[in-house]
Formats: sequence, C-alpha cells, structure tokens
Amino acid sequence: MIYQILLVDDEPIILSGIKFLIDWEKNNCNIIGTARNGQQAIEAIETLKPHIVICDINMPVMSGIDILRETSNKSSLPVFIMLTNYGEFDLAREALRYRAVDYLLKSQLEAEALEKSLTLAKQEYENRGGLEKVNIANAYIHINKSQIIAQNLTQLINTKSSLSEHYIKLLEEENTFDNYCFIHILMDFTTLPSSASLSEKEAAQLFAWQQEVVEKLAGNVFPHYAVFDLEGNKQSLLLFCFGLPDNASMLIEQFYSKLCNASGNITQVHLSLTATEQFNGPEHIASAIAQFHKLSEYYYNFQHDYTLFSQLPDLELVDLTFTEIINKLIPSLRVKNVEQCHDLIERASCIVSNLHHRRETVIKECTSLYTTVSSILVPMLPKHQTNDYFTNNTAIIHQISCLSSRNAVKAWLSQFSVQVQKQLEQLNDSKSDLAEKARNYVIKNVGKRIMLQDVADYVGLSPNYLSALFKKEYHQSFIEFINETKMEWACTLIREDKYRMYEISYMLGFDNAYYFTKVFKKYTGLTPTEYQRKVRPAAHD
Repeated sequence: MIYQILLVDDEPIILSGIKFLIDWEKNNCNIIGTARNGQQAIEAIETLKPHIVICDINMPVMSGIDILRETSNKSSLPVFIMLTNYGEFDLAREALRYRAVDYLLKSQLEAEALEKSLTLAKQEYENRGGLEKVNIANAYIHINKSQIIAQNLTQLINTKSSLSEHYIKLLEEENTFDNYCFIHILMDFTTLPSSASLSEKEAAQLFAWQQEVVEKLAGNVFPHYAVFDLEGNKQSLLLFCFGLPDNASMLIEQFYSKLCNASGNITQVHLSLTATEQFNGPEHIASAIAQFHKLSEYYYNFQHDYTLFSQLPDLELVDLTFTEIINKLIPSLRVKNVEQCHDLIERASCIVSNLHHRRETVIKECTSLYTTVSSILVPMLPKHQTNDYFTNNTAIIHQISCLSSRNAVKAWLSQFSVQVQKQLEQLNDSKSDLAEKARNYVIKNVGKRIMLQDVADYVGLSPNYLSALFKKEYHQSFIEFINETKMEWACTLIREDKYRMYEISYMLGFDNAYYFTKVFKKYTGLTPTEYQRKVRPAAHD
C-alpha cells in the first residue's frame, strides 16, 4: 500500500527540508500536498484525504492542536505526526491526547527519526482501519437488531395485533424473549428554566441528547436492549430489555439513578420511569404490554417519578367527557363572551383535576374542544386577519396527542383558554369592527354634514388611519362612501317626489345646491332634475 502524506508547516524551509529528507517511495509513501497554515490544512485533509499528516504544532490561523480537534470527529481521521520546537512539550502532550501518534523536534529532525515515526503512523493507520471496520460491523448488527425489535413491538403495542410466526422465530433466535421487560422513560421539559421559549428544533435536540444518554447507560447496565420513541412525540422513550438476571429490579433502580444524574448534568430534563415485571417467552408478550399500558395510565394520573408494576395500586378509571361544556361554549363563542368562555374552559380543567380518567378519552375530548372552537372562530376572522393557533389544526392536534400527564393536559387547557380569550378580544375590538362602526355612523347620520375628523374621534382613530383602514376593508375611500350613501338617500327622496331639490340638498347636509348637483351627477350620471324626470312617470303610475 502507498500511504498518502500531507505536509503542514508555515515555514517554507521546513517543508522543503522534509520533502528531501528521506526516500519517500522506498518508505511506501507519496507526498500529495502541502499547507502553510491550519485553515489550508483542514481544506486539504477534506479534499485530498491523506492517510498521514506531518504537521507543525504551532502555526498562524489555526494551530496543529486546533487541526487535531477539528478533525477528531471525522469518519476518515488521518494519523498525525506533530513537529515541535523546544518549550512546546505541553502542546506535544496535548497532541498525544488527541491521538497524534508521535512528535518530532524540528531542531533534531533526521531521516532515521522521521522513518521511525512513519512506521508508527502506518501501523496506527492499519490498526484504526481494522478497528473501524469491526466497530461499524458491530454497530450495524446492533442497530439492525434494535430496529427489528422496535418496529415489531411498536406495531404490537399500537395496533394490539399479534406477531407473525416469522418475526417470533426471528426474535427468538436472538433470545429476545428471554427474561424481558418494558421500561418507559418519560421526559418533562416544562421543568427547564427556558421551557416557555423552547423552540421545536431545540426541544428535538434535547430529546436527541437524552436518547443518546439513555442508550449509553442502557448499554452499561443491561445485557441486551432496544430503545425507541413509541409514539413519535419526542417526549418519552420505551426501553425493551432482555436477557436480564432473575431479579432485575436492582439493575433498573441503578439505571434510573445513573440516568437522573447524567441528565441533570447534560440536559436538566426531569425524568420519570415505569417498569413492567419480567417475563419469559413470546406467549407472555401480551401480558407485558398490558402492564405497560396500565403503568402509562398510572403515570398519566399521578406522575410519580419511579414506579414498578409490583408497586401499582388498584386504580378505577372513568371515561370523562366535555360534551356539556362544548354545547355551552358554542353560543358563548358566537356572542364573543370572553368571561363565559374562560369559565367553561376552566370547568373542563376542573374535571381533569378531579377525576381519575383514561388518557385516551381526554385526548379525544381536548381534540373535540379545539376543533369545535376553531370551526367557529376561524369564519369570524376578518379577511385580512389570520390566527396560526386556530388555523394550523394539524400541529395543535399533534400537540394534544402528545400530552402525557394530567398536569400537561391542564397546562394545555390553560394555554388554550388564553388563545381563545385573546382571539375573542381581538374580534370584539378589531380593526374591522372599528371600520364597521364608522360605516354605521355615516348611515345613521346621513342627513348631517359628516366630517372625517368627527367620525375618527367617534371611533377613536386618527383621520388618516381611519381612511386607510376603511379602504382596506371596503375597497373605497371613506369620503366616497359618505357621498355614495348621501346620493342613495337623495335618490330615495327624489322618487318620493315630496321635496324640492334645494330642500333635499339641505336635508343631506350640503352647503349649496350647486355642489349637491355636482356630486349627484358624479355618482348617477344625471343631474338631480334629469333623474327626477326619469323616475317621475314610474312614481306616478
């Protein structure tokens, strides 16, 4: 094998000296490139993918230590030989901690020393390659096994179907049904100081870190396991352990203690754990799943931190309903009664607090509550107004489906109430309502001289803002609407044939008949007298 070498040093004389110090071909090596600083080195490592890098430990832009750190998480990590000067031994020791294979003093750089270091580097490269292949193979086997177990158990738990003989045989071959149990790890993100401002991306990152911690500790404590997110909600993990000793309760307790300590240091997410009894044989998998469901209901109602099935008390659960509350809420929403709506949602929260109930029923009722309110509020929104909370049904319904405890349900109901109150208040005092208020003022006062400033004062807006708002809502200027309304009323009065033109002009708030005639013709295409002649025969028929 020919080993590809990258030389990195900020001194050209050193690069030139190394190039001609030994017979590279004789040492099965080929210099594929050079770099003058750390940034160039990183780019060269990524593009040229050298097997060995001979690198100065102290350079501008990025030091040799920085390069080691930067490349330490790469899949194709090259082997490093570091070049140092006197007084840089601390840096050299740090380089060795980052798996540099050797370091050489520039002042004592000789062919024999370089060839010796190259031999070590080539040997290290071969060792790493072999170890990497073994690690990849082992990881693939473990991941593949875990995925098979997780996929089948997910289907089994969620659909309550039975495993096919094919999968039972496959899992039995891996001793999956030897002394097994379910461990459910539930995460409470609300205990975090920044939980209120936690974005979906940040929550997902926390969950990923938490899953990594769970898997690492499970590998240290349990002989065999599979970890999976059963409901896909990134709020809990189901741990299926098998090949356990006869009494694994001590192991489970030890695992939970280590998990809490590690999580406290890394994610600070509050964790709870429930665990079924141990079972042996595929014929008992349904019983294990039944215990898992009972533990989930118990956690939902009481939210205890640590519960084994053997500690579970008898628990009577009811199917709660919000039907009466929803029926009373509908008319309250239609009349925009904020206080009554708040009281009704608060009553739903009290039902959740006071009754031990099945989680699936409250998820169903909360979904019904949300969709009903959304179906009423959304059509009431003005055309220019949107509300993501009530229009983004898919996201909110998914949020409801992830509620894992009574406290979480109560917190959701509280948030829901705030959203309803906020939307109703906007509807009660919305910009659309203010424009409508101005419109009604004109209709009721059509016989008066209507000034924009007077109407703006009446609705509590500036004249300019009222004009802009009115045009946005009704697609015409406010002055145009005033004149249009007055001309419609003028036509009505002319058809009645009771008044002279100057009287109608006066009745509609015009200073003189000339201006009235001008406005009338603009809106009807006729003068008042022409319009009178046109409609008078019809009026007398």
